[in-house]
Amino acid sequence: TEWLANPQSSQGQDKMASPIGQDVLISNVVMDISKFLGVASTVRLSMTDRALRGLLVHDPGGPHPQIKAAAFVLAEYDDAPNAPSMLAVLPRLHFPSLRQFEVRFPPGAPLAELKGALSSLAAGLRRATELEELFVDVKQLLTFEKCATAFCQLFYRVLAKSLANCTKLRRLKASNHLKPNPARAQSFYSTDFLRALVPAIERGENTLEEVSLVVGNCPVVVPTDDARGRDARDLFGAALRLRRLRGFNLQLDLASGPLLKDFLEACDEHHRLSGTLPSGNLENLSLTCVLYRVPDGVPNPLPSPPSLSPLLFLLKDSSGLRSFVARVPPACWDSRGISALGCVLSSKPKLRRLFLDFHGYECRTGKTLKCVLDYVRERKACHDNLVQISGLICDDDGGFDEEKELDQYYCREGKKCRTEKSDGLTFKARGCLIRW
Repeated sequence: TEWLANPQSSQGQDKMASPIGQDVLISNVVMDISKFLGVASTVRLSMTDRALRGLLVHDPGGPHPQIKAAAFVLAEYDDAPNAPSMLAVLPRLHFPSLRQFEVRFPPGAPLAELKGALSSLAAGLRRATELEELFVDVKQLLTFEKCATAFCQLFYRVLAKSLANCTKLRRLKASNHLKPNPARAQSFYSTDFLRALVPAIERGENTLEEVSLVVGNCPVVVPTDDARGRDARDLFGAALRLRRLRGFNLQLDLASGPLLKDFLEACDEHHRLSGTLPSGNLENLSLTCVLYRVPDGVPNPLPSPPSLSPLLFLLKDSSGLRSFVARVPPACWDSRGISALGCVLSSKPKLRRLFLDFHGYECRTGKTLKCVLDYVRERKACHDNLVQISGLICDDDGGFDEEKELDQYYCREGKKCRTEKSDGLTFKARGCLIRW
């Protein structure tokens, strides 16, 4: 790490060179293991031998050597002692060697330093043609988006072109979320960053397998036209068209923003045009809305969201689904959505992880309970079963037969699965179930 922060260091060059005849052996071994090495491991290894330094460092004798690491992950970087600032690390990475890359910027970094790091990032990603996994957190950049709008817009445009060059990308994770005051519900996101991600997803139609997005609820800079909704729908639509999609995770802050509406409208359009998802490999889908409680007497700022049914109908033929998570406002669970839920939970032999939060949806006909009960019945003997149902308000007198049957299930530890809370019924189960 110290060498990475000081490229003029002579460590590694003063070591004894490899005996004649061992260079070829070293080269073969390093080529085999290099795809598993992170930055810290690569730096330490490059210090031990001149031949290794030549293999693991780009331009080792030049004024600006760059480390040829296969992975730069935040967990390794955060745990490294005396680690330099992320702003100093980016120019020292040889991006054409990277297969896995994660980046976020330190809080409180001056805008001038941040500009230099962002330029290095955009230029580096343009050359990251072997990149397979990418995680980008733009939280700190969002703090400057109002005071440096022109620069941020320029960076996002350059970033979009750079990401389009990452043609081998299989996993894309992005955090577009800033919450300045943890005590308040309001959070922010960048519409320009949403737009910058679209080319990477469109270009990865036949390669991307996993997309994960965390988005705030209010744009930092509010567009003057319909660009916000168009950018969001373009992004969601591109993700739905991925042919090799195995996992899709979308987390939205829902205090007043319409992004949930944009996502469900994109699902509805895709359902009308195609009827189903093009990927037959989908295993995990998660849609999580972080709902904030509104004080008594204060008008609810939430726009009325559309039905969840378009998304659920898209999942009807995803027979390989293993995990399904839906935490959405109660208005999404209309009668059409409940009918579609039955289609999702049936004919899914591999589905073992089910999390549904109804957030106070009132079950008046018992259809929702029947969907849940049918699912539990089919999997009560599965040791890898994981179910969590919450926020479902049922008939006060417990008159539904399905509710009574759910009340009879216990986990192997003897704990009752069904409980009643102030916000409705909760059903939690792990592993095999016993019905008493």
